[in-house]
Amino acid sequence: MTRNLLSTLPVLALCLWLCTAAPSRLVKRSDDLDPLEAVVSQLSQKVAGLEALQSSKADNAALLALQAQVQALQTVTAEHKVAFLARVDVDLVANAPIPFHAVDFNVGNAYDHLSGIFTAPHSGVYLLSTQMFPQFTGDVLVDIYKNGGILARMRVYDSALPTSESTSIIDHANAGDKYWVQVTVGGHVYAGVHSYFSGVIVFPDN
Repeated sequence: MTRNLLSTLPVLALCLWLCTAAPSRLVKRSDDLDPLEAVVSQLSQKVAGLEALQSSKADNAALLALQAQVQALQTVTAEHKVAFLARVDVDLVANAPIPFHAVDFNVGNAYDHLSGIFTAPHSGVYLLSTQMFPQFTGDVLVDIYKNGGILARMRVYDSALPTSESTSIIDHANAGDKYWVQVTVGGHVYAGVHSYFSGVIVFPDN
């Protein structure tokens, strides 16, 4: 029996060594992970910083692009300002352009007060308006012409009470297109603030 106990001693010693050494090794491996976690944390911070820097650069680039667009639009707007308002101050002649001689303003000098013709200086979209206040002499038929063709028509009916009519139209014009107002039927309207022709460019093509 003594011999059997002696034969088991190496096995017991090995088990005792494993029980004491294995935990220390496991703890050591866990400790070895700390430097790796620190490196990963540092790299994550650097990546986050680079992403923030890239985002900031993108925002700056977008801001510069918007500023350039605004400056370009301001330049186009300044170069293409067109607007006018003119009023009647003479008797009208049927079947001829109405010469609205009394010009309140003429930005861009595109309206000719002698002929009553507005010539579009730039290609683009325009808004044209006219108003007529006839005297009691029957109906008045008024047309807005473009290059010799009727673009819009307005009829002012004779009535017992004073009345005025107005009409507006938005139209695309090429540079050089001509617009005017013409009386086709009738011909007696009140002058001054009662009857006028106006136009403004809404936006240019370029």
